[in-house]
Amino acid sequence: MGKFLSSALVVYSHALIRAGIDATLKRELGIVEVVQLESLAPLHRYLQSSRDWMILVIDPNVEGCGGIKGIARLRRTYPWLRIAVISDACGRDMILRVLGAGAHGFVSTDSSMEEIVLTFRAAIEGHIHVPDDIADITNALTSRRPNPDGQVNSDLTERQRDVVRLMSQGYSNKEIGRALHIAESTVKVHVSGVFKALGVKNRVSAVAALEGMPLFRH
Repeated sequence: MGKFLSSALVVYSHALIRAGIDATLKRELGIVEVVQLESLAPLHRYLQSSRDWMILVIDPNVEGCGGIKGIARLRRTYPWLRIAVISDACGRDMILRVLGAGAHGFVSTDSSMEEIVLTFRAAIEGHIHVPDDIADITNALTSRRPNPDGQVNSDLTERQRDVVRLMSQGYSNKEIGRALHIAESTVKVHVSGVFKALGVKNRVSAVAALEGMPLFRH
């Protein structure tokens, strides 16, 4: 199992892009082994063999993935998996859909090296990297005000924090209920409470808003 501890999976149809991601992961983030795949077909074999892959970098339009819905399926099937999406399609709506599907970050093939490294590093650490130009999410981040001792104010209960931690891993309400041994209807109540406390309207914004809170660090 040890050989997987510093390994990554890259699924992209173009060999040059795969090679570039491979080099970036090794040079900038210290990944020892990168497995390159050009379609989704062999991916499940690797994921089922070990949970120790540090990151999956994938194009949602690669053969067999099924787009954004395919990313969501990967997160449901492998909730422990850390995913960074890379695509030649870009734009605010695309990024929000990717994050809403449970991915930890998004980069386009035109992104700067700095942005790519930030996104990959955040995913490896289990965080969600939100691009600066996604206003409705970054507003949730920047609108928080620290109290005098430097901590972020939050009215969230410990149970609500548990819910958001699982939410950030791509769990559905039903899966959160099973993990916490509470009813799905109770999970919905907690989720609504989280949205109200943080002043956000969706799961992506809630997770992004809490990423900077000391008690939410992974």
